[in-house]
This record gives sequence, structure tokens and C-alpha cells, in this order.
Amino acid sequence: MATVAAGISLATALGVPLGTLAGGALGWRAAFVAVAALGTVATVGLVILLRPIPASPAADLRARLAIARAPGVPTGLALTVLWIAGAFTVLIYINPVLDGLGGIQGPALSIWLLVFGVAAVAGNTLGGRAVDRYHATRPAVISTAGLAVALAGFGALASLGVGGTAGAAACAVILAVWGVFGWSFLPIQQARLVDLTPEHAGIVLSLNASATHLGISLGGLAGSVALSSGGITAVGWAAAAIELCAVLAASAIARPRRPRTHHPAVHPTTTAADQGDTRFHAHDGDAPRV
Repeated sequence: MATVAAGISLATALGVPLGTLAGGALGWRAAFVAVAALGTVATVGLVILLRPIPASPAADLRARLAIARAPGVPTGLALTVLWIAGAFTVLIYINPVLDGLGGIQGPALSIWLLVFGVAAVAGNTLGGRAVDRYHATRPAVISTAGLAVALAGFGALASLGVGGTAGAAACAVILAVWGVFGWSFLPIQQARLVDLTPEHAGIVLSLNASATHLGISLGGLAGSVALSSGGITAVGWAAAAIELCAVLAASAIARPRRPRTHHPAVHPTTTAADQGDTRFHAHDGDAPRV
């Protein structure tokens, strides 16, 4: 899982700062043209290099809904929504947040986002190793808790009025912590969902992708409301509050379930005296004594 997700982390590490740099220097249209060109190259590469893979039978809507209702899957998908919503409450508005806290803009913004991307690659690797060594539920708690602390850092800096060089340096540290803890969650969550329904791994991962996009949309909405009502201070604290809900959800999932104790039904012991003694001696002409 971590190997597959590493592509997203590397794209974050390189694509986001390069796109920001290109957009700042050449305009946003140039950034989108570059994305389209890279997408075309990737498509051609897949057509040439990817060997044919037998397609699995398509699952209808009823089958997908049944998997979505499987034990543990609804809470897992809800956790995905909360995790990504908290992160994107800030990430969509990272430009005004970094500018307001440390005056980070222009080419400098690309450097700070590169710090975030490199940390994301490290976090993805650590998340994969954590899944290999531990059960996925506890690492999910640690991951979301670390992300909540990082997002709260933005709100704390804004509330304390930290800015200038100190604010810029603090933002770099927060972005590094965010990258490590936030991106470690992805392989952890994917592995846990597959463990829940291993025979339907493709479907449950597609449901997780849908939950991710839903969370991104909700995070963008929350960030917009927070920014318009309370500025970057509200954005940081709103993101931390959402991520705290993710921590609580992950903790509830990780809590060991006590097995139900089944007490066997107690039946009254039947004795020979209760039913009568049906034993008899095998003598000619004897009948059973009832």
C-alpha cells in the first residue's frame, strides 16, 4: 500500500512546489498546461509499459452498498472523511496562511511547500512500515493526533501574533510535522480497510477514494467559512477541531471490543427419580418396571 501511495507523495513533494513556482512566474495557465502535458506523457507511458490485466467482474450499485455497510467499513470511511477534511481546511488556503504568518510568498512559497512534500514522502514510508509491524488501528490514532497538533500550530501562531522570521521558521516546522503525520495515515487506512474486506479490496478502496474527495470538498467549505469569518486564525483552529474529531474516531475504532459472554441456558437436571426408573432386570417374563 505504501509503495502505491508513494506516487502521490512524490507528486506532492515535486509537483506542488514546481506548480506553484511555474504559476507564480508564468501565470496559472502555464501551470495547467504543464499538468496536461505531464498527464499526456503518463497516459502514453501506461499504454506502452503496462501489461494487460484481466478485468474483475464489475460490481453493481447494490454490491457496492453492501460492502459499504460491512462491519467496520462505515466508521472507517467516516474517519477518512474527517482526516482529509481537517487537512484540506488549511491546505486549500495555504497561500494566505503562510503569507499571513511568515510573509511567505512568491518563490519562497515553493521552498516551504517542498519541505511539506519531502516530509510527506517520509511519512508515507513510515506509515507503510508501521502497518507491517503493528495493527493498523493504533498507528491511525498516532497519525491523526500528530496531524491535529500540527494544524493547531497554525491557529496558535496566529493567536499569539507570531510573524516575520520566527513565524516563517515555525511554519516550516509545522509543515514538516504535518507532512510526516498526515501522509502516514494514507497507507495505514488503506491497509485497515482491505483487512476488513480482503475479498473486495478494489471496491472498498474505491469507496475510500470517494470518501477522500468528499472530505476534500468539506474541508474546502470549512476553510472558506473560517477564513471569511475569522481570518487565518480561525482557519487553523477549525482545521484542528475537525482533526480532533478524527482522533476521537480513530481512538474509538482502536478500542478493543470485549467479547460477549454467552451463558449457556441452565436446564434442570433430570434424575431417575423424576422420570421413574426404567431400568429392569433381564429375566424371562419380567416387564419393565415403570
